[in-house]
Amino acid sequence: HDNNVLKPDSLKKIDYKDVTEQEVSNSDILNDSIFDKPTETEKNLVLPSYKIERLEEVSKAFGQIKIYATVEGNYSNKSLKLLCKSLNKKYSSYSNILICLYTSDSIGKKLAIGNSDKIGTKMIQEAWLAMYTFNSVEGEYFDENPTQYLSVY
Repeated sequence: HDNNVLKPDSLKKIDYKDVTEQEVSNSDILNDSIFDKPTETEKNLVLPSYKIERLEEVSKAFGQIKIYATVEGNYSNKSLKLLCKSLNKKYSSYSNILICLYTSDSIGKKLAIGNSDKIGTKMIQEAWLAMYTFNSVEGEYFDENPTQYLSVY
């Protein structure tokens, strides 16, 4: 029995209950018919300001795209999830999507454009905010700590 094997129920899944009607009204890319009613604690969640720094179409045949964006201002894990969901919706013509979100400082911007030369592990850990994947077979996966294994090696 291998204790290092991840079980499907241990993966972090996005729950549509995390998204509110107000969030949907703040974004023309989200479709409110797929979301549940908001709870009192979720009413003030809005999309954070962001800039797509790089789009990488990996494979047209398999519908794969990688999106690298920087995020400015105030944000929370819930608002980063909301941003990923809205980008997923915007690029729904692709069946396999990877989104990496970084801080908008110089380190985050360098990472987003693919220039990680001479950037230390600690700086990467501080600048890489989240990773999101989507495909039709496995669904959505959101990781708010994508660098947790960087210092293992």
